[in-house]
Amino acid sequence: MIYLVLSLILLNSMAENLAHAASLAGARMHRLMLANSVFNIVLLAAGLAMSVQAPLTASLVDSAVHAGDVDRVLWYCRAIITARAIGYAVGMFLIPWFARIIELGVWSMENNGGFLLHAMLEYLQPRNLRQMCSSFSVLTPSHIAAAFAERFPRRVFVTAVSVAAFYSAVDMAALYVSGLSPQWTRTAIALPTALRGFGTMLFVFLVDPFASRIIDRSATGELNISVTNHIVIWLSSGKTLGTVFAQFLFLPFTQLILLVIGVLT
Repeated sequence: MIYLVLSLILLNSMAENLAHAASLAGARMHRLMLANSVFNIVLLAAGLAMSVQAPLTASLVDSAVHAGDVDRVLWYCRAIITARAIGYAVGMFLIPWFARIIELGVWSMENNGGFLLHAMLEYLQPRNLRQMCSSFSVLTPSHIAAAFAERFPRRVFVTAVSVAAFYSAVDMAALYVSGLSPQWTRTAIALPTALRGFGTMLFVFLVDPFASRIIDRSATGELNISVTNHIVIWLSSGKTLGTVFAQFLFLPFTQLILLVIGVLT
């Protein structure tokens, strides 16, 4: 069952990073809201995958705890972080292709007055499917090098990395603590909600307004679309790298949650 869980997490992480493709497609076509609407279909599928994954993961942890095998819980947590990092990386490299796919979806929505069912029927016609396949492209090292040559404030990338590392580490630390101290499972699972709030504040104050301003200005033609390409690479690579760093923060956050539980109890 663990491999099913990891597959679902990988797919969800891909979808999360591919969300940046919607911003890129929207800026290119000057249809930001419509591009996000098209991408919401993908998010619905990803949300369904996560709703299936959550009880499966809880069941795996419960089985390991009942068997007295806490080391297995540790392995699960590290494997989940790895699956997330791989999913983010794959999603990041597929952003150029997915942006093209979303552009086709936007045209279909435009042609059909925003009616989703009619747009999907047109979207899935053989000629459009062939066009999707023929437009396949991925990020290259030259794209990444050009993005990081951009004179954006370095705090944007550092914050994106930090928030991604924080989120992944604290989530898995809580899961691990629920295995180490089953009597405090509810407290352990509830604590990340408060801790994630700090990471959300950092992102909202230091990253989101800056990135949104660039994307909006590209959509209105004030900035070249290449600038949006570059900020998208910064954000998606920050999420990927941050999740890799979460492996190193995982155990310190476990100790932090155990410490907080000790204080609360």
